Amino acid sequence: MSDNERNKETLENNSNIHMYNLQDQPKEEEESKGFFGKDVSKIPCFKPSMMYGIGAGISVAFLSTLFSSKGAVKSADFGVITFLLVAGGYWPICNYNFNLQNQKIKMVMDAQIAELNRKTQLELEKQKGASLDNSSLNNILKDSLQDLKSDLKSNNSNNNNNESK
Repeated sequence: MSDNERNKETLENNSNIHMYNLQDQPKEEEESKGFFGKDVSKIPCFKPSMMYGIGAGISVAFLSTLFSSKGAVKSADFGVITFLLVAGGYWPICNYNFNLQNQKIKMVMDAQIAELNRKTQLELEKQKGASLDNSSLNNILKDSLQDLKSDLKSNNSNNNNNESK
């Protein structure tokens, strides 16, 4: 088998390509049914939208009860309307930002995988004169994969730190 055929096979069988899947998380054994038969923990932006809506609705209902002479029923109406407006208004904004962030993550991961493949090709070209066996190729791929994983962990920890602020 020639070097070109061997290089082509290693790139086609590279387990690093398409190693991520952001939308489909592995199914858990316990499926909790929540909102209309869907697990609400899997719905993007559900929790922040509801939390902002509930907080705003309670705040408006409380403040309108204190500073208004219209009564508790009108104040509750204002609270419900505020909840609907805030939760419904925040949902598309949050979804847009969520999708934009996922696209950026995919682009970075694709660039890192391309860099991994480029480094692997350079190592293969360096070893072109020497005999190349499967163990040396596996060592090169393992080292590159470990570098990629450490880069991803540092990127994820940086993203988590930025989100918590």
